[in-house]
Amino acid sequence: MSISNYPHQNKFLDNKYTKWYFNIIENAKSQNRKKFEKNDPEYVYYENHHILPKSLYIEYKCFKKNFWNSVLLTEKEHFICHWLLTKCFVNKNDNIKMNFCLIKMARCQSHIIISKNIQRKTMTGRKHTEETKKKLSEIKLKNNPFKGKKHSEETRKKISEKVKLNKPNRDFMKNEKWLENNRKRFKGKKIEEILGSEKAKTYKENKSKNNKDSGNPMYGKKHSEEAKKKISEKRKERKNIKSIYQCWLDKYGKEIADQKEMERKLKVSISLKERNKIANQKS
Repeated sequence: MSISNYPHQNKFLDNKYTKWYFNIIENAKSQNRKKFEKNDPEYVYYENHHILPKSLYIEYKCFKKNFWNSVLLTEKEHFICHWLLTKCFVNKNDNIKMNFCLIKMARCQSHIIISKNIQRKTMTGRKHTEETKKKLSEIKLKNNPFKGKKHSEETRKKISEKVKLNKPNRDFMKNEKWLENNRKRFKGKKIEEILGSEKAKTYKENKSKNNKDSGNPMYGKKHSEEAKKKISEKRKERKNIKSIYQCWLDKYGKEIADQKEMERKLKVSISLKERNKIANQKS
């Protein structure tokens, strides 16, 4: 099933996401899926999906008039299709609408967790109007339980003491540990850019002192020949290890490997309760 079979095909981008999207729909339609009752032995849980989204194409909303626009998908397929639709359209506003649809879908289904990056994309390059700002402020004031109240001096002192305890200590040695733990965040940046020139000098001096003489765990020692061989063998193994994507390419081919890679990157997290239910059904 190609894009050309559907109206408004010019609104779709010619990229890998649209190909994956229509491949999933083609696979679902080729199986001639049907909805059965739960008591039926052939029962499988399916969800109705608008191939052309109803939020963008209101004229094709009704399934009875436009049966060609409907397809039955599994829960996982339905979620993946809505995620793919966020990257399928030429117009950015259409992609933003699809982001909203994806977030609403996740709110209805508690076991699906959406990453914060998708939630942030819904407001990228957009600003609230003054009317919406006033409405939001009014809602906050109405729902605020502390409206018209003030903290006493005793509570203020307690809050200040707790804040002081929870504040990170500004000693440089603790800052140094924090920097080592969060090295991935600052990848590609110099220490001078992160800490400043003065703190960077003291950081380098402290690090060199710790690594010299007794601070270095290998001070006055040498690797044995056996240890050297083990280190070299491990390094060679790391170079020769194939990635998961390359293994999928060898087994299944490019199309299936791309779909599996997309599913892996999507990181759809299922709660423990749902996993236990699935395990009980299989057993």
